[in-house]
Amino acid sequence: MTQDGSTRDLLGLSVAIADDLIAVGSPLDYHNGRRTGTVCLFDIATGEQVVKLQPDEGTDGDYFGEQLAVSGGTIAVGAYGDDTLGDRTGAAYVFDLASGAQHLRLLPSDGSPEDEFGRSIALGEGIVAAGAYLRDKVGQDSGCVYLFNSTTGEEVRQLVPSNGVAGDWFGLSVAIGSSVVAVGAPYADRSGPRSGTVYLFDITTGTELVELTPADGAPGEVFGWSVAIDGNYVVVGAPADDDFGYNSGATYVFELSSGSLVRKFTADDASEDARFGTSVALDRDCMVIGAHYEYGDNEAGVAYLFDVTTGEQRLKLLQSDGSVGDLFGHAVAVKDNLAVVTAPYDDDNGRDSGSAYLFDWSCRADLNGDGLLDTRDFLLFLSKWAADDSVADWNDDGVINTQDFIAYLNSWTAGCP
Repeated sequence: MTQDGSTRDLLGLSVAIADDLIAVGSPLDYHNGRRTGTVCLFDIATGEQVVKLQPDEGTDGDYFGEQLAVSGGTIAVGAYGDDTLGDRTGAAYVFDLASGAQHLRLLPSDGSPEDEFGRSIALGEGIVAAGAYLRDKVGQDSGCVYLFNSTTGEEVRQLVPSNGVAGDWFGLSVAIGSSVVAVGAPYADRSGPRSGTVYLFDITTGTELVELTPADGAPGEVFGWSVAIDGNYVVVGAPADDDFGYNSGATYVFELSSGSLVRKFTADDASEDARFGTSVALDRDCMVIGAHYEYGDNEAGVAYLFDVTTGEQRLKLLQSDGSVGDLFGHAVAVKDNLAVVTAPYDDDNGRDSGSAYLFDWSCRADLNGDGLLDTRDFLLFLSKWAADDSVADWNDDGVINTQDFIAYLNSWTAGCP
């Protein structure tokens, strides 16, 4: 999916799925002759652009669309470059998805220059959460998250960690789910400089519930760079984890109710500098993780689909037309059997114009997730089958044998719907 875009629009720096629409942020897109930024809404069925959201008060350099979130029929959009209260103080907006009408413009009650309010955004349970990771709340660049009523626009409260200090970048990432707000502070020094941490807060009272820090945390891992919540799981990206080489990356899944670690995830083909965990998305037991510096087959970045319950890597998602430097995997979204992965530096409409790709894994036989059912999928199945990989248990009987080979052959021959 692309838009009526042009050079340096950076379509795809953010993405979300809402029912029959996909929202994609383009923070450098022109509006009224200025690079205020826009959000493009695409029809899932056709891939056609339906409407473009633009702020009523937008000005050049607002970076409107750098971050966005959807819930029900509402979309919240961050514009961290807004200068209303001073240089890069930031703002956030709330729109109706059906009509595209702007309902609210949100500004922090105590905003100051260079806070970058709106650098992260989350929406749910009647609340808009907007992060200002450079707010000097308890020291320079310690960070703060603001909660607003998504209907009235009233600022409800501010979230600040009990042990926050200067330079934590608290609020660089934020997510809402199950009456909890999760906030990443990737530069916190829990296990050494910039090892990172994540805090969980009660959305109603603002009470700090628990702090999540991995037992194997290490300096520079930036745990908390990305975060997502669904059901009883919270997912945290640590894209500079070094388990498989410098900045290979990792992602952790915790129980939301207890704060206990469920599992640490890495890619089956993990490699140095892939930045696995740059972006994360979760829907029930399906988790999508972006690794936008993974230079694999097309040297463009990749994304992975995992089963949270079993820990199994189900698919590796690739661009069909990727090229070096696209940063495919920079932003991801997942809902039901659909995933959207963006490539904001794709050049389809000019250099760094950006694009987004929709994947549907209801065609199970498309093992490499590239949207094509071809010989590469068959060869991939053969390698999994020969290695007794659980992916090759095609008839789901717990045993990998000739019956699975026959079952996959039938699926592959039948093709995709």
